[in-house]
Amino acid sequence: MATSAPLEDEVVREGYRRILASAARYSEAESDDARRSATEDLSAHLRRLFECLVDALCGKEGLIRHCGLGRRVDRSARLVITPNPDLEWDQVGLPTAVLLELCGDEIGRWLEKKQGSLDLLERIAASGFKGASAQALTDWRWMKSGKDEFAIEGAYAMVVEFFKETPDKVVLLNRQPSLHRDSFQAFHPVPLPPSIGDIIQLCPMVCKGFGADFDGDEMVVHIPLSPAAQDEATRLLPSRNMLSLAAGDVMANFDQDVVLGTYWLTRDQGELRKTFKALFQDGCCQVLVSAEPMLKGQTAKLVAHLAQSHPDKAPLIICEWMRMAFECCTQMGVSFGFYDLLDLNIRLGDLTDDIKQVSGDANPSVVNKVVQARVERVLTERLAENDFSAPGLQFAAMALSGARGRDQARQLIGSRGFLSPGAIIFEAPVSRFVFQESLVEGMSSESAFFSAMNSRSSMCDKKLGTRQAGYLTRRLVTALWHYRISAGDCGSEDADRSILTCAVRDGCCAACYGRLPNGASAPIGFPVGLIAAQSIGERGTQLSMQSFHTGQKAFSILDVLDILDGRKGPTFFDRIEDAPLFIRQMQQSTAYRSLRDCHFQILWQVIHASPDRSLRSAIGSLGLFARISFEKQARHLFLGALTQEHGMINQPPASVLFNRFVFDQQPGAQGQP
Repeated sequence: MATSAPLEDEVVREGYRRILASAARYSEAESDDARRSATEDLSAHLRRLFECLVDALCGKEGLIRHCGLGRRVDRSARLVITPNPDLEWDQVGLPTAVLLELCGDEIGRWLEKKQGSLDLLERIAASGFKGASAQALTDWRWMKSGKDEFAIEGAYAMVVEFFKETPDKVVLLNRQPSLHRDSFQAFHPVPLPPSIGDIIQLCPMVCKGFGADFDGDEMVVHIPLSPAAQDEATRLLPSRNMLSLAAGDVMANFDQDVVLGTYWLTRDQGELRKTFKALFQDGCCQVLVSAEPMLKGQTAKLVAHLAQSHPDKAPLIICEWMRMAFECCTQMGVSFGFYDLLDLNIRLGDLTDDIKQVSGDANPSVVNKVVQARVERVLTERLAENDFSAPGLQFAAMALSGARGRDQARQLIGSRGFLSPGAIIFEAPVSRFVFQESLVEGMSSESAFFSAMNSRSSMCDKKLGTRQAGYLTRRLVTALWHYRISAGDCGSEDADRSILTCAVRDGCCAACYGRLPNGASAPIGFPVGLIAAQSIGERGTQLSMQSFHTGQKAFSILDVLDILDGRKGPTFFDRIEDAPLFIRQMQQSTAYRSLRDCHFQILWQVIHASPDRSLRSAIGSLGLFARISFEKQARHLFLGALTQEHGMINQPPASVLFNRFVFDQQPGAQGQP
């Protein structure tokens, strides 16, 4: 039987084969000119082979990053996410076809144990699976089945039954880019009937951790195979991670509809308020339900209290609260149209004089504050009328409750105000970017042209900044990966104990690190450096988007890179007295203001200990494998070979490259945990 020849890759085709051909030509050459020509060809092909090998090793798709630091995952699916408020916080709705693909062998083994259940066997036969056996499910594949929806429909009841009997089973969801630990979360799967379609359904509360919304975002589903992997994955359930390790804030996505629904629930002094208050049985929670309508800030305090003081009850209460808020918004008929906004614009009156009075100010954003005050006064008056038929009432409630940003309300009905153009290649006075027109009134063609500068700047910032934020995160992770909790208490007698004063040299102790947001003490081996790197790096995406819709330009990700590499202004890493200055410098950005100081202290300490006291120097001092795993792999490999440098095999990058993982439990039947 004839077999096809294996495909040749570029290294073989462009490198070795041409070298062999040139060598053969050289050996057959009969004149000096022929040998000289063959020698030149051989040298050229050797250079080309070298380039091919370097390309194969380096870069994002190279052997080291793609195959060494990366891992192939056999069982996964990628689908668009949609909201389903009926799901609990720890649940995810997945198509039956996806669950059969991921768990078909487990369902098959489960059915083999259920041979006495004729009902289940009848379901298999009715579903169209040939042979009516468990093996039919074990070997089933969506693509090979011809996408047989009849078979899926019949299997739906069996899949539901399987997950009812295995309620602790979890799957992992990943939203890319994976910039921090909450980009991976675990959920209990809920099978969806084929009629719903090939989508992922999520409780809206989980969106904050993922940084996702429902405008077409996609997520990847993975299935942990072994019992040990399943057990470890349950630590990533949202209900077990309600508080962010980065800033200590609540990970529940309380925003927009939930805030507005809560406002209307608590504004009512009758049954709606009573029903809402009945959710909170504990007196400490009821005290936080104010007598006045609850705005976003008050709502956030109540959610934080639930997560911190009542972690066992919080997931159920918060999800029920969300459903009540959604139902209230639906019953209230929350909506607004153009004529609602036009009515509010007319009530606002002419703002020309107000804008002229402050247009000469050195800070053009003062215009925005003046117009904002006028807009809020009009919206407050409309909201106080208590007439649910009044034009713009729901719009006023959205803006003043905190359900939507107040800047958008100002631009819609008041004035677009000052919109920063970002970096432009022509000279123009700042006053050119102060726009008196509102979006309801419409803008002249000239104003529309100049205001578009802000949108373009924001879009470019977002596209370029996301890449830069990913690069910053990789640098931080490489530099801080090794930093862990290495002792319970170092015994320091310093009055103000912190990471900076910890007596432990390799990492820090749990006592100096401080309590975790949930009040627990960090265990030995806890990867505080990795968490610090992810927390700082993930916020880098926000640095690039601060001008988005708001018209302001601020501290950029390039400023952060300059500070960490000592390229801008005074260095902050020479003396321990400089550490508070470094933290203040970083926290001047709103993106970093809420981060816990311990993350910056870890970063400062690692950079301070490096030879040149810069982030680049900190990475370079970690050893050969850390440098190889980061960038310029070929250069570091050759230098390491020339200097006969021995890499440190106990470093985290080496553990990943050489698969030297240590597990507490033995690998299960399905592979490593």
